[in-house]
Amino acid sequence: MVKILSFCAGRHNHWVDFLKKLFESKGGKVIEVSAEEHDRQMAMTQALTHFINIAFAGVMRKQKTQPYNDFSTPVFRLQSMLAARILGSNPSLYADIEIRNKVFRKILKEFLPKPQKISGLF
Repeated sequence: MVKILSFCAGRHNHWVDFLKKLFESKGGKVIEVSAEEHDRQMAMTQALTHFINIAFAGVMRKQKTQPYNDFSTPVFRLQSMLAARILGSNPSLYADIEIRNKVFRKILKEFLPKPQKISGLF
């Protein structure tokens, strides 16, 4: 799997080229993006995904029971693995990704009414 580093140009000094070349020499892919585009992408690909999985894990924990494997579906098992991976990671890193990203606040405001609307169909 290729590791991707998003690079936001700021001050250009000798370390910039050195680090880009080092990362690429180890098989990494460097993409240059603006800070705004980086935050927009991270809001969707990390912050929203982590938020959804943390909420899923919270509901599962509150149920105080684990579904039997005979009843779990492939999608449920995959969702459970994703949530476990996120919960097993550095919580301060994910909190920082979600709290400091102003774009995520906008996306979250758009997202939160969706489950409520869907639940109204039942």
